[in-house]
Amino acid sequence: MKGGDVMKPRAKWTSLFFGFFSLFFISIFLVFLSIPILAQNESSGSSRIYVDITSPGQKKLQVLFYYSGRGSDEIKSYLEKDLDVYGIFLPLFTSSKLSMDDVRLIGAVLYVEYNVSLEGDSLITDLKIYSSESGEKIFEKILKAKSNEPFMVAHRIADIIYELITGRKGLLGREIVAVRKIGGGNEILLVDPGTRTYRRVLYSTNPILSPSFSPDRSKIIFSMMVHGDFDIYELELATGKYRKVCSTPGPDSTPVYSPDGSRIAFTGYKGAEGGIFLCDPKTGKVTPLIVERGVINTSPTWSPDGRELAYVSNRAGHPSIYIYDFSSNRIRRITAGRYDVDPDWSPDGEKIIYSSMEGGWFLRVYYLKTGNIVLLGNGEDPSFSVNSDYIVYVKGGNLFIRSLYGSIEVRVATGYWQNPYWR
Repeated sequence: MKGGDVMKPRAKWTSLFFGFFSLFFISIFLVFLSIPILAQNESSGSSRIYVDITSPGQKKLQVLFYYSGRGSDEIKSYLEKDLDVYGIFLPLFTSSKLSMDDVRLIGAVLYVEYNVSLEGDSLITDLKIYSSESGEKIFEKILKAKSNEPFMVAHRIADIIYELITGRKGLLGREIVAVRKIGGGNEILLVDPGTRTYRRVLYSTNPILSPSFSPDRSKIIFSMMVHGDFDIYELELATGKYRKVCSTPGPDSTPVYSPDGSRIAFTGYKGAEGGIFLCDPKTGKVTPLIVERGVINTSPTWSPDGRELAYVSNRAGHPSIYIYDFSSNRIRRITAGRYDVDPDWSPDGEKIIYSSMEGGWFLRVYYLKTGNIVLLGNGEDPSFSVNSDYIVYVKGGNLFIRSLYGSIEVRVATGYWQNPYWR
């Protein structure tokens, strides 16, 4: 559960590529390990190749890169990390240009050419992508970035490849926000999932919990204890300044913006009763939404259309995930595990990821159309990527990323992390 609730034990609860010949012979072997099933998207004039990444046992797809120009080696090193995050690609690199027959013999799905040049302080990358099956160029673009940011070019290339292969949006252009505990204090950090690096946006000796982005990602909202009480604060990323925006008489936590940014849902208190409250970030006006006597309601997460809110409640005796409908004021229960917390609603609106404690922390996905619940593996504090295909989560204090459709985990940060938020 996103930090700040009182149903977990306290310690957990506040967590609220080589020359051509090497390439050739190695890849002849690899082709037998990875034979993808492809389908041309006829409606787009074969501009994309689609692969069902959700099918069980999907083999990694070989992508062959021909790179040239000053700075291309740096981009190569970042591309290897970026494609590793996706977990479905096997990147092969060569500095020798190959014929399309060679590409097919190797077994690559895509042939990617990129040439890099420097113009002043700008890195200019001429990107061309070909389908190995048809031999046709399916993508071409000039990518520009600052000369000291080759990783930005790599992120864009990796995202383009993912989009061409799956038809779904890439995720490497978005940082993850999370809290890390360090000696003497807490810091809010922005984590680049591709480079596995991070940058600090706020440090405080006061406890910090539950950061999340505003819809336009220009602000971060979080809970912080000042003078013995947790309140809701808003940090402006451009300036680094923050201000208190929401408060109730008790500890306030787990704030999340509505999809349109006009409201904040958070956990607060009305007297002795913990519940879900709404707050206007402009005026600070707070309105109780779900407050019940003797019941703890916490950890809200909005549906993408803003019409519903999933949250945690112990109204049935132990923490479970419920959904509140704004139009009808009706509440329905969707999980019945022993201890279900940390819900996050996917951007595509189709599922909710959450943590479940049953002799350890497990990640589960609830599919709203069918009611099916799928066990992913160990972890807690999950949050969806923007394309709803991946999640970031905490395991053993470290930050990990994984796909919903495979078992490969990628560790992106080590330390004592909590409350990651991506989208």
